[in-house]
Amino acid sequence: MAGLSTNCKAYLDRLLAKAKLQQQHREEQVTRGLAPQNLGNATRPQFVFSAVISEHDVQVDAKRQAFEDEMETEFPSDPQPEPAAAVKKSKKKRTN
Repeated sequence: MAGLSTNCKAYLDRLLAKAKLQQQHREEQVTRGLAPQNLGNATRPQFVFSAVISEHDVQVDAKRQAFEDEMETEFPSDPQPEPAAAVKKSKKKRTN
């Protein structure tokens, strides 16, 4: 096929034959149970996230500190919530 022009009939016939063979091969795999019939149902995206936190103290330079201060003024972080007071549970009588 390397010597053929892409505009000639022989090139197109060979291209169609190759596509037909690939399709038949795929159908044969499906009928034998070697491949799923619908690849969209067989695969799904999976995202794996990982993070590493250093045990060493991070040295913050002046540029980073200025950035963090700017972010804190623009988007203030919520203060830590106070723990709720303990509630005494009362026993309720069951009615039938």
